[in-house]
Amino acid sequence: MANKRHVEYSTEELEAKKMLLTPAATKRANINAAKSLRDFLRQKRQAVNFEDFTPEQLNEVLGHFYMGVRTEKNELYRGKSLQALRYGLNRYLSYPPYNKPFNIMTGSQFHSSNELFKVAMQELKAEGKADVKHTPAINQEDLKTLYASKFMSPNTPTGLSNKVQFDVRFYFFRRGLENFEKMTKDTFEVKIDQTTTPWIV
Repeated sequence: MANKRHVEYSTEELEAKKMLLTPAATKRANINAAKSLRDFLRQKRQAVNFEDFTPEQLNEVLGHFYMGVRTEKNELYRGKSLQALRYGLNRYLSYPPYNKPFNIMTGSQFHSSNELFKVAMQELKAEGKADVKHTPAINQEDLKTLYASKFMSPNTPTGLSNKVQFDVRFYFFRRGLENFEKMTKDTFEVKIDQTTTPWIV
């Protein structure tokens, strides 16, 4: 009998080989994300075997999960952490042994839960939990150049308006223009310190 030239693998063996390519840190992240969802379902007294849910059932659950999940200290997750949970769940379901054919982040069956994910991210941003990319501060030389410009001159109506708008944005809004539209003349108050120097607070 001739020797077999090719190697035959069972489905289980192929899946095991695929898992060997997954970094250990990624596996842990996937398992932790699954644990978070399972704990969430357990607290709500719902079935915890979400791996067996239909896409429609999972979509319903995920919407509530994104909005209601909290850390072990009962605190809001940061934006990146919530995103990591979502990525981890998607990998957990798509990797062996589950190999789900859908994607919870892009699949049309998960439209409503992904809309709620966006809402959750907006709420985290409002709570200061978003991961903001800070632009470099304006250096002193550039500030001098700006203030020396005729476009920022307090001696002209346009220059004075530009200077006031710039100063308000630069010194009082460290989180972009959040709440800027709610400002009125009563937002600020002039006070005198011990050296009789006026300050705007």
